[in-house]
Amino acid sequence: AIRPTRYSYADIKKITDNFNEKLGEGSYGTVYKGRLSSEIYVAVKVLRDSKGKGEEFINEIGTIGRIHHVNVVRLVGFCADGFRRALIYEYLPNDSLERFILPVSSVSLVSWNKLQHIALGTARGIEYLHQGCDQQILHFDIKPQNILLDHNLNPKICDFGLAKLCSKEKSVVTMTAARGTIGYIAPEVLSRNFGKVSRKSDIYSFGMLLLEMVGGRIKMDSKTNNHSKVNSLEWIYRHLEKGEELKIRIEEEGDATIVRKLAIVGLWCIQWHPIDRPSIKEVTQMLEGDGSHLNLSPNPFMATNMPKLNTSPLRKKRIKTVQMYLCRGTILLKYFTLILVIIFLQTCNARKSKPYYCPSSACGHIRNISYPFRLNTDPEHCGYGLAFELACESNQTVIWLFSKKFYVQAINYNNQTIHLVDPTLQTQDDLCSFKPQHILFNKANTIFHSYYVADPIFMINCPFAVNNYSTFVEIIGCKLSRHTYLKIGVIDASALSDGCRVEFIGWTSWPNIIYTENNISLSDFHQAILYGFELRYYLRSSPQRISKVFNYICSAP
Repeated sequence: AIRPTRYSYADIKKITDNFNEKLGEGSYGTVYKGRLSSEIYVAVKVLRDSKGKGEEFINEIGTIGRIHHVNVVRLVGFCADGFRRALIYEYLPNDSLERFILPVSSVSLVSWNKLQHIALGTARGIEYLHQGCDQQILHFDIKPQNILLDHNLNPKICDFGLAKLCSKEKSVVTMTAARGTIGYIAPEVLSRNFGKVSRKSDIYSFGMLLLEMVGGRIKMDSKTNNHSKVNSLEWIYRHLEKGEELKIRIEEEGDATIVRKLAIVGLWCIQWHPIDRPSIKEVTQMLEGDGSHLNLSPNPFMATNMPKLNTSPLRKKRIKTVQMYLCRGTILLKYFTLILVIIFLQTCNARKSKPYYCPSSACGHIRNISYPFRLNTDPEHCGYGLAFELACESNQTVIWLFSKKFYVQAINYNNQTIHLVDPTLQTQDDLCSFKPQHILFNKANTIFHSYYVADPIFMINCPFAVNNYSTFVEIIGCKLSRHTYLKIGVIDASALSDGCRVEFIGWTSWPNIIYTENNISLSDFHQAILYGFELRYYLRSSPQRISKVFNYICSAP
């Protein structure tokens, strides 16, 4: 195989005609059109983070330089001239898949047969990365923007800056931080509670890509359309479940069959847990077939009915705002809402129809510990189960969530809420060193959740400044290598640039938070995190297994 050619920075300037024609911006750099000769055009990606260690640059050179496949973009050359670094790819004139799946105009629409061809080619490219090289290559950033199209609309996977190489025999990979693009990141990449990170993470991202292909062409009624992409994906599942045809523009015979196949394969790929997703080989086989024998997957949006809770007008307004952002953004926003759902695993048997009478207990300033809670020194029948078990340590009431300890500040039995504080933050005096304990969704029987009573706090790390977003407060003076921001409340994915990643998610029920688009200071964040957060609990006589609450969020009045 021909190895990539090394160029100087002066060569790069000449190739791009002094960076004359900008094609776009990616996660870590700007792409310009260039020319090696009168007939050979190239795309030159100049890396933005050139003063760092260059991991992304070295990673991409080492990865794409050794692979050759019709559905993977070819690396022609590179530049490593001091701190100046660039990658030179083959030029693909039809831009990315994103241009052809968004319903902007009928001019850019392509046939369903061609979209099926693009989907199958992309799957074959992923299959080559996973199984066709000496080592398996996990991409971790499969999305429409990273599927480039040549003059015949043949797809080619690009942008390997986040890729990870590992042995073919290795089914699980280790990661020090989440990587990917909001909207396409698999749940297990955000939290190991969902499963192990593996090649199945790319399957999830590819499933989202397939569903965007279908969702971009659907004609929904006005009641559904205002919820945009997230709601449309569940709308797709409901119609398939009922055996109804999706409302799409039919131009050729067989279009409806193709749409059904793409949707079903996509739904299988975005199953919540990695073990439930097909392998890329199975995905390719499903796309190669006619789809007539494909069975519908389990519903990835399934939710158990949640209790309707009484709440103040302010809280109701906030919930409607959450719904608006959730149902308007990309599908991954459901994780940020599901992160608000904190569920405990109850290992004891279901409680008896009438609990035994037990006197209340006390620890420190918590003087009213009673059913459903109990201290671990109380008789087992005094509480609802292990999920509600408390401990008394150094005169401080504590509770454990997913093996993480939290201090109990108060229990309100009338409102069925418990106020918790992260003990790891109490001795910190600034936000630079704040690292709240992550609590993420998990399957369980008895649930505690934060609807109406707590807000998420995000710390977001970006490769470059986020402009025109007054609700993002930047942390300055922490000697951080990239731009770091804090945000209270649900994040709309469209407000974040490519390359941004969530560093931590904290929780707060601080009553002094101002729910406006501005006036939130760094001091407010500090107080809000230290204040802690409330969870609402409820009991059921016949606990059922909970899967997801996304449907409840988007359908609540």
